Amino acid sequence: MKRLITLAIVGGLVYGAARLVMAKKAEWEGLTEGELRSKLDAKLAGRVPDEAVDQIKEGVVRQMQAMGRLRDDETRSDDAGVGTVEAG
Repeated sequence: MKRLITLAIVGGLVYGAARLVMAKKAEWEGLTEGELRSKLDAKLAGRVPDEAVDQIKEGVVRQMQAMGRLRDDETRSDDAGVGTVEAG
């Protein structure tokens, strides 16, 4: 019985940690490059020297772009211009 309770507690902790990681990941996904840089500035201010902040931001932006997790800076629809006729 003691082993079952321990297993349940450990399982609950693992589940809680996984949910926390997923929530943090979702918080950073879908940002534009400018939003990401601003958020990194706020997080790193005072913790990391200014010279290192720029290098960290560049690395994070590159990785997020490579993974396809950044939104385009432009807000445009995919079907922009479809079905329009220019008079002329």
